[in-house]
Amino acid sequence: MSKNIKILITGGAGFIGSALCENLCNDYDIVVYDNFKRNSIALTNLVNKKNIKLVEGDVRNKELLTQVVLGCDVVIHLAAIAGVKQYYENPLDVILVNYHGTKNLLDALVHQKIGLF
Repeated sequence: MSKNIKILITGGAGFIGSALCENLCNDYDIVVYDNFKRNSIALTNLVNKKNIKLVEGDVRNKELLTQVVLGCDVVIHLAAIAGVKQYYENPLDVILVNYHGTKNLLDALVHQKIGLF
């Protein structure tokens, strides 16, 4: 990858997303799109880096997600509700976030030439 790449990471403030940001932050501009409910990124120095932009949002918000995608070269989609307990206790939320949130992101990418990982 070229170093002039802007990467959007949905769920980027979570445990895996924060670790990924730490690995990529020295070489790329990163946009972290997250609702910050599991805010692992707050435990890092990433919030102070100039090439990392934090956007508070939810993958269920198709309009905001569509705006955030603009100008990004690569999208890494990590946003999801994880854990078996959540599937039993909040099945509708899990479906709305995991399925519809992913669909919203894919819809936002339809007219963009963006790689999705």
